[in-house]
Amino acid sequence: MKNLAKVKSERTFGIEIEFITDGTNSQSQIAQELNRAFRSVTIESEGWNHTTRDHWKIVTDSSCGLELVSPILTGSKGLKQAQRVIDTLSMIEGVTVNRSCGIHVHVGCADITANGMKNVILQYAKNERLINSVLAPSRRDTRWARQLVGNNSRYTDMNSLKTALDGADTCTQIISLMSGRYQTVNVQCWNRQRTVEFRQHGGSLDSEKIMNWVVFLLNTVEKCMKSNKISLTVNENQVKAFKQCFGESKVVYDFMLGRAKHFGFDCYGEVETVEQLRYFSCEGEDGNMYKVQMMSNGAYIVQVNGIQSDSNRTVLKDLLVSLDITLPNILPSKAHQTARQLGKQLFANVNC
Repeated sequence: MKNLAKVKSERTFGIEIEFITDGTNSQSQIAQELNRAFRSVTIESEGWNHTTRDHWKIVTDSSCGLELVSPILTGSKGLKQAQRVIDTLSMIEGVTVNRSCGIHVHVGCADITANGMKNVILQYAKNERLINSVLAPSRRDTRWARQLVGNNSRYTDMNSLKTALDGADTCTQIISLMSGRYQTVNVQCWNRQRTVEFRQHGGSLDSEKIMNWVVFLLNTVEKCMKSNKISLTVNENQVKAFKQCFGESKVVYDFMLGRAKHFGFDCYGEVETVEQLRYFSCEGEDGNMYKVQMMSNGAYIVQVNGIQSDSNRTVLKDLLVSLDITLPNILPSKAHQTARQLGKQLFANVNC
């Protein structure tokens, strides 16, 4: 599994993943395939509905075909669960996406104030050019996710949007000023679900892409909730502007920088090239094959039987114990070491 960005916020979120099939598996068969892969996660096949469930559901969707909808998720545990479900969905025969599909993310905002809602709208709107650079051209101003500011919006520039919002004192008044739900940021759903929905991301079954997008949105909402006022000024230095938009998490920032470069935007900085410096592999006492890679950015990638580990720290700790490697002069117990400390100790004691 791919590395997940860390999220400090315990703010709730939900994901809606639109997808299509080639007819190999029916809606109910896809749900059955997903359920077979999990013990503690339930996926139900249902007709179209907007009811929030305690389980994952696959429902019909008028715009594309089918939609996988998560229950309310929270924090790192929720991100890991979503990653596993999406990865499993992507491996089911006949399941794919096309341009008609999108990813919708609901961020829990039951505690949002009028000022917080204004901040979220203005923060996203002022950065729309930067956000567009990490998304496919087909998602930069669409029928289902119109820009907050621009030719197809009620507001042609940031000043007119801010002036309108300045005249609102409540969340309800703010919602009435925005043009319905089919915008990059949909606040209309707050009336019913107490969430803010972000609709811009294109269809995907790539969990790394989706999870980085979710963490970016969680960080953005959290930042807006804590700020008294959002500046409308975007840094003239494009490298700094990009970092100010996406830099709350290094993992997210690096990923988004790579996406921008993929779409031809080289102005936001160089993508860090991470290379393998050394690697160690062995068969463990449990019969599993372990491989640990030392990377040029100081990280350690741990694989068990060719699959990336969910917890590098746990596997490295157990591997050091099985190899009878101690950790003198750092901390008295392996239980307190970080993955990087454990990785350094491993490579200090093995030949590779």
